[in-house]
Amino acid sequence: MPKGRALAQRSSQPPFPKEKRKTRPSLEEIIDDFNFIARRFPYGVPFDNACNKSPFMEDLAWTQDWTLAEMEKMYEEARKGMPKPRFLHKLHDPGYFLIHFSINGSYFDVALCDSGSSVNLMPAEIAKKLGLINSIVKSRIDLKLADSSLTEPLGEVKDIQLDFGGCIVPANFYVVTMKDPEDLKLLLGRSFLATAGAIMDWPNRRISLANVDKDTF
Repeated sequence: MPKGRALAQRSSQPPFPKEKRKTRPSLEEIIDDFNFIARRFPYGVPFDNACNKSPFMEDLAWTQDWTLAEMEKMYEEARKGMPKPRFLHKLHDPGYFLIHFSINGSYFDVALCDSGSSVNLMPAEIAKKLGLINSIVKSRIDLKLADSSLTEPLGEVKDIQLDFGGCIVPANFYVVTMKDPEDLKLLLGRSFLATAGAIMDWPNRRISLANVDKDTF
């Protein structure tokens, strides 16, 4: 080994990785981000509202030294060509859906279909008329009626056959006492509607039972 030279000792520890400096986004990238955020707001949202809901857009006024007028112009440019939504004509409550059928030879021309009810209801007066009082099976539930009142049904009658003239649809009914004569109607809930394959045409106030009549609707 030549005199005056010494071998450098190698460190056994690996060198620390150099910290990567974060590069500042370019102006083009900032504008792309601005346009992306501007297009995310629903149709018709003005610039002032968008600014209040997006801290990023508000910060740009400080970091980029943009005026609000310049940003508003950029906002409008970014949203040009956005598809305009369709506006539907508002309709009023279509009311009730009514159907007719017979039970044990008794014809019912007004039966109410209620997609908001989980059960079928039969007024006690109708149960007496059909001779079903002795067929009532006691139940341990309380029912919440349309007026938000609670009532305890007399019980349940099961597998009542609804005759639609060529098609029989079985249904269970809870028998309830009705005070108002206007409420003396059969009410058919979602279990019946599902069994019959009900299709409700709300705008035209029509109901079709696809599983009862395949040619309907």
